[in-house]
Amino acid sequence: MKFTLNEDAEEASFSLNDMLASFDENTSAYAHKPTRNPYSHFCFALNIEMSAEELIQALKVYLADLERGICREVLCIEKKMMRKEYWEKGGLLRRNLQAMRGRLEQEKMINAILKVQNGATYENFIACVDHSYEEVARLLSEIRQKVMKMPRQMYGQFYMYERSKHDPQPVTMAYDEWKMQESDDSFRTLKGKQTQVVAEFLRKDLLRLLRTPTQSEIDDVEADKVICWMPCDYDREYLMSDEFRIQCAKFRRFCSWDGDILKLNYDCLGKYLFQNYYKMTAEERHAFFELDLMQEMINKDMNKVMQKAQETAMNHNEEVMKRAMDRATVMQQKIKDCIFAMTGEGTLQHLYDFTWLMAVMNQSDNLPCFDTPGSFVNYLRLLGVMKLPTESSINKAQNKFFGTFPDWEFTDCDQTEADRRINVGKRFLSLYRKSQ
Repeated sequence: MKFTLNEDAEEASFSLNDMLASFDENTSAYAHKPTRNPYSHFCFALNIEMSAEELIQALKVYLADLERGICREVLCIEKKMMRKEYWEKGGLLRRNLQAMRGRLEQEKMINAILKVQNGATYENFIACVDHSYEEVARLLSEIRQKVMKMPRQMYGQFYMYERSKHDPQPVTMAYDEWKMQESDDSFRTLKGKQTQVVAEFLRKDLLRLLRTPTQSEIDDVEADKVICWMPCDYDREYLMSDEFRIQCAKFRRFCSWDGDILKLNYDCLGKYLFQNYYKMTAEERHAFFELDLMQEMINKDMNKVMQKAQETAMNHNEEVMKRAMDRATVMQQKIKDCIFAMTGEGTLQHLYDFTWLMAVMNQSDNLPCFDTPGSFVNYLRLLGVMKLPTESSINKAQNKFFGTFPDWEFTDCDQTEADRRINVGKRFLSLYRKSQ
């Protein structure tokens, strides 16, 4: 049954916590302000019932949102509301209303108010007040159980919802002003800004509600790497202190690194803010979002700088590869011209004479090197040589000489033939060097 004083009254917009506080205020006021005036009891009961009905509907919506994985407000359920004594106030109010029933039912104004409420009777009214206490207690208990079992991602959604209410303009303006004052936007400058922003955040002791880190967690903090990015005139005593290392160890629970890009864990941050929402001031909560927004802008600029450096390196590599390919193409043409010239003048008398070309290339700097006869034959084919040796003929010839050019020695011929073979290598190098 819906109780209102004026159906035409403009409905005020309150948060769920405001409604809960209003309900608590009304019930507490009744318990701590005894009165013998029957009409005062009725007014207290009417106010409590009105605030309770509004609260019940809001709690049902809140509970339904939790079941759908949505949480947009931290409900401040005080410990007293979880105690049986707190809800006994409803029984006290009901007993007083029943004890004064005879006098209250005779009040014309009370009867008129009850008639406005969809023809409610006095008995209906008492039952509604009693039921409202029970329903609020039930819903709060159920919500508390749900919140205790909230999945991690819901904390992340809560964090992002809270961040969306934060005005980013002051942070954006501060960052733009810093960029204007800086002489460059290099990676080194941005990395220093990133480190200093985190250090300033840690000095505010906003992570004081976390458990104290273990010694192992503190030892994992590489303070030297932090200090090297800080301005030389920054408070060195603080940076070298145990307190700073403890703060860093705490902060590591909320972040990770992708190279030099700092990433905040919104699920962990959201859980910390959710569980300690009313233990921090609004300014302290906003400091988390200011850090987040600042790091977001720094990361964006760092990515731009790194992407530009990657593009520059890629262009350089492409240019190096292009020059290398150009050199290889020029080299191929020179080798081809040498082979065609030697074929024309009769220096290459036999197909196995290509063996000496392969050997001299393998033993000379800045010329192609071939691991197998097959790779050399394929190279000759690529050059456009029409009459090619076979892999087996090169293999046989390779097994009949040893030494380093030009001091080759052969096991299958006299000195005249040996000199001719060596001259094949010398003639190739002479033609090749003249073409450079």
